Amino acid sequence: MNDKKENKKRERGLPTQMNLVIRIVAGVYLVYLACNIYSSLQEIQGMEKFIFLTAIVLFGAIGAAVVFFSLRSMTKGGPPIPGKEKRKVPDGRLNQQR
Repeated sequence: MNDKKENKKRERGLPTQMNLVIRIVAGVYLVYLACNIYSSLQEIQGMEKFIFLTAIVLFGAIGAAVVFFSLRSMTKGGPPIPGKEKRKVPDGRLNQQR
């Protein structure tokens, strides 16, 4: 009974495949917004230009980081696969269940 609860807790902590796809789409959208703001930067002057430059850097960096880490998580392992859980053996080492 306790094993089932512990498995559910572990599964909640890992992003599912769909969550990773949503994160990638959101990251691409942030990069898209940064590009659009950059294209309209010539029309802006003064203090607004500084604010827009800050937004471009933030949107671009955060969007690229979200895409990068989501793709990395997707390729490394993504969501857990049933039957491939790690179990502790009596001496404390981790062992893969097959």
